Amino acid sequence: MKKLILSLITIALCFSSWALTINTTNVSGTTFCGGNQINVSYTVNTPANPGNVFTVQLSDKNGSFASPVNIGTLAATGSGTITCTIPFSTPTGTKYQVRVISSKPPAIGTPSTKNLKINPKPTGLNLVGVTACSATLTWNSVPTATSYIVQFKPSGSSSWSPSINVGLATSYTFNGLMPSSSYDFRVRTECGSGAKSDWALKSASTTVCPVPTGVIITDITSSTTTLNWADAPCTSGYLIQYRPTSSTNWVTVTSNPSMVTLTGLFAGTFYEAQVSNDCGANNSAWSSSVIWETKYFREARDKDMLSLFNIFPNPSNGDFTLTYNNANGPIDVEVNIQNVFGQSMYQNMIEANEGLNEERIFLNRATPGLYYVTIKADDKTVKSSMMIE
Repeated sequence: MKKLILSLITIALCFSSWALTINTTNVSGTTFCGGNQINVSYTVNTPANPGNVFTVQLSDKNGSFASPVNIGTLAATGSGTITCTIPFSTPTGTKYQVRVISSKPPAIGTPSTKNLKINPKPTGLNLVGVTACSATLTWNSVPTATSYIVQFKPSGSSSWSPSINVGLATSYTFNGLMPSSSYDFRVRTECGSGAKSDWALKSASTTVCPVPTGVIITDITSSTTTLNWADAPCTSGYLIQYRPTSSTNWVTVTSNPSMVTLTGLFAGTFYEAQVSNDCGANNSAWSSSVIWETKYFREARDKDMLSLFNIFPNPSNGDFTLTYNNANGPIDVEVNIQNVFGQSMYQNMIEANEGLNEERIFLNRATPGLYYVTIKADDKTVKSSMMIE
């Protein structure tokens, strides 16, 4: 009888050990850095044998337990919570799992029901505001990050720029890029423990060097002309080429501010000029031409005909006044205004009195640009130019 009882007890103990099951019930969080501590809770359906040790195992980044890593232990026989430490050098991944195993009896528990992110790299990378010389990289915030590190390089190069720590900012603008060039940009997270994620990469090409715009003529004399234009982005200076419209040969000069005064011009001559943006390795295309005529010299013997010819304001919005002096008594004066294409925008014949004459003119429908004003009296002609903005 005693033998029977002992046999039944032995069978019961064996059955109890064989039937031990372990369930991972909770993990304290979903996103971790290498070096972080996590708490893993588990339950058992029956007590393990005396001397048992429960061990928490970490899968690889794909959730496989083919080569698990032990990250925490607890000597116990019943349900509990095990405090574990994520290895510092754990690779970046978003599909990690944990499970609990026992030693007495040997049993493998079910894995966690949720995937764990360890040393996650930034996601949602985007490049915005790409110009000829700059680009802004943006990314989504990572909960475990204490800072972000960024780098860039020309595509195809093996050498990255020095690392730049941008703190907790989730964007960074890279400047000093070359136009019409491909670049690689990357960012990684850094945790308080010092662990770093893998790099997240984004590539883009910069735009062409921008062509200067808004080229206008602000002053004309018989031998000089001043050009102005809007400041261009990504510039280290400007190239200006100009020539008489009757010539095929350009003269090229440089300027650092967005203006230049051309000197040594011929009086009463039509000129054209173009401006290019110097972006360093690549220059922009030339701007559209601006065309003007330098002022005429008036001989001393003409001073008794028409003199003191003036236009104000200049530039104007199309509402301006002509003034000129007539020294010969009443005389018929023809006023003609043309655009750069030779189209007449205004024509009027008036009788000028002796002395200073004044005529107010409205060109409200004229488009912004350069215009030529001609005053004729008998066989004498006086010319000037004006700008409408």
